[in-house]
Amino acid sequence: MESFNGSLRDECLNTHWLETMAEAQEKIEAWRLDYNDSRPQQALKELTPSEFAQKCRAKKRSADVTYAGNQLWQWTYKPQRFKSAIS
Repeated sequence: MESFNGSLRDECLNTHWLETMAEAQEKIEAWRLDYNDSRPQQALKELTPSEFAQKCRAKKRSADVTYAGNQLWQWTYKPQRFKSAIS
């Protein structure tokens, strides 16, 4: 998150003089689209965020298990909820 915030600040907000809210929304949206669709991210194994999300959606979702910090979370698809396996 800190990397994203830094990139947004350095590459978008500090490089444009934004005079209106509409102009700010336009510039930020253009930057967001570029960030998500054109730029590979090292943390995502050199995939763009859009490619990574698409790849994740393509995987079977029925019994995925994810570690979040020291807690084990089980993801269930129907309905979409996170359930703690530690509770």
